[in-house]
Amino acid sequence: MISHAGTDLADLQVPFQVTVIDPGEPFAARVRANVRFVALDEAQFFSSTAVEEVLHLLHTRGVSVFASGLDRDFRGAPFGIIPTLLAHADEILKFKSICAYCKSENGSMSHRLVANDAQVLVGARDAYAPLCRSCWVKATGR
Repeated sequence: MISHAGTDLADLQVPFQVTVIDPGEPFAARVRANVRFVALDEAQFFSSTAVEEVLHLLHTRGVSVFASGLDRDFRGAPFGIIPTLLAHADEILKFKSICAYCKSENGSMSHRLVANDAQVLVGARDAYAPLCRSCWVKATGR
């Protein structure tokens, strides 16, 4: 499994097992008893029931959960379950990218490059560019 940035999970020095699940699929019951850490990628696409499953893993099973995803959509609006997960988080790390326009290291906004108003449009560099807030405001007029 390789990230958009090219990081290969196989390069990690920690033994792990990747299990791909559908974002609407219940997952907490599938976590084996010896597991102490669960990572959810693209968490903005998970259903609202995933929040309860995360809380179950945290409170009942003592499993640490790492969830990554976009906190805002291309319009700048809160995205999916991320705001709720943020409210329950013990620790939050926000990563930024390099702004595709001004090249600052403050790229925190997703700018859609193609004409499509749907909230969810799967794509990578062909459909989105990371922008700093200033460049995003200029590009979107928001």
